Amino acid sequence: MEEISIYNNSKVILNKKMPSIITSWITILIILLIFTIIFCQVKFNIYEKINGVVITLDNQIYIKALLNESDFELNKKNSLYIKGKKYNYKIIDIKDKEVLFYIDIPSDLIIEGNIININILKERTTVFKIIKRKIKERIDV
Repeated sequence: MEEISIYNNSKVILNKKMPSIITSWITILIILLIFTIIFCQVKFNIYEKINGVVITLDNQIYIKALLNESDFELNKKNSLYIKGKKYNYKIIDIKDKEVLFYIDIPSDLIIEGNIININILKERTTVFKIIKRKIKERIDV
């Protein structure tokens, strides 16, 4: 009579059940791997929301805004959005935290003293980078 090897018998291998603890841990690891990939790959925009006031100087229309310089620096890479439309801007003057912009704004917003909600695109980032930055801030304190 021949010996039946349990390692070469496909019926034994297919009918053998895996413990439920192992399958649950494998499922948890797969889910964590998927979330890690999403956190590292999905990018989104971060906006700084400020209020600006329309003013007129020397027959030119400007927007004066109060900015927190510690959050970001204004440069040519940043985009400025008013009512969802992207505008090019030129920085005329910076005094303390007060910035004077020249923007070619639409005529419906050109009212002296009009308060305008402005969104400035700070950066394009991922959730992983934000978490990493927050942890560094906590450690440095």
